[in-house]
Amino acid sequence: MAGSGTAHLRPRDEVLLQAVGLVVEFPAGRGRTVRAVSGVSFDLARGETLGIVGESGCGKSSTARALIQLPPPRSGSVRLDGVELTTLRGEALRRTRRRLQMIFQDPISSLNPRRRVRDIVAEGPRVWGHDGLAVDEVLEAVGLDPATAAERRPHEFSGGQCQRVSIARALVLEPEVVICDEPVSALDVSVQAQILGLLEDLKARFGLTLVFIAHDLAVVKNVSDRVLVMYLGKTCELAPSEELVARPAHPYTRALLASIPGGGLGLPPADRLITGEPPSPVSPPTGCRFRTRCPRAAARCAAEEPEIRSLNGGDHFVACHYPDQ
Repeated sequence: MAGSGTAHLRPRDEVLLQAVGLVVEFPAGRGRTVRAVSGVSFDLARGETLGIVGESGCGKSSTARALIQLPPPRSGSVRLDGVELTTLRGEALRRTRRRLQMIFQDPISSLNPRRRVRDIVAEGPRVWGHDGLAVDEVLEAVGLDPATAAERRPHEFSGGQCQRVSIARALVLEPEVVICDEPVSALDVSVQAQILGLLEDLKARFGLTLVFIAHDLAVVKNVSDRVLVMYLGKTCELAPSEELVARPAHPYTRALLASIPGGGLGLPPADRLITGEPPSPVSPPTGCRFRTRCPRAAARCAAEEPEIRSLNGGDHFVACHYPDQ
């Protein structure tokens, strides 16, 4: 397996969105650097949902923003339908960005409180110079009545309704890829189920490809075709959702699954699989970044960074020196 960790990527003609070797870093003052994303690679086939999961601060949202070049990654490649986004500038980048839209974590703060819903949803087509879908059509598609919702402002809606407006705002531009950055984490459990069901319906109706980001593996595993597990800016594991749950190979993945209440997965308690707090992304550990919290860490884990490799030659990939087979 090459050190770049790209051997798991599928043939180019099967892929709609592809990221290779993404590196995202931010200045942290006093000459320090936050290493938010360090060499992450993945791809999506058209119509697929890729879940990205991990604790807060693992680099999920930084990865999402790198896909739409806000900001561009420090290094690495992002290709949409074969077009390299990191080299685009000006109007060419603007036109391409319309094909990738985001839904944000906090539905209320992501909407302009002074504008009416009709103007919020219609703003994208005006700014991007794209006709897009009709506002009434897209409001109906997300479960809002245009006759009563279009002239109201965000503060008149619940959190779940505001998230429906946010989804409509993304959908109106007819994107090919929608990046959902923790879209249900700020919502009540009952409302979460409604929004997740809505996203599944819209995916089928409009032929969407989704990147679904969350810190809750219980949510991600139910909505994703494949799941990418991240820890401190690195890929730990990548596998089809059912395979990941049935046969987790990385100790960190096992800990995430063990923390699901009532998961019934036959794993030891989570506190036996993971200890302590995550290290700082300003100064990540040498070798395997998970080793300082891993109960099975050995000398090799400190000296050598594990390469991501296939288990048994299949589509289940793990970055661990001592994976569970």
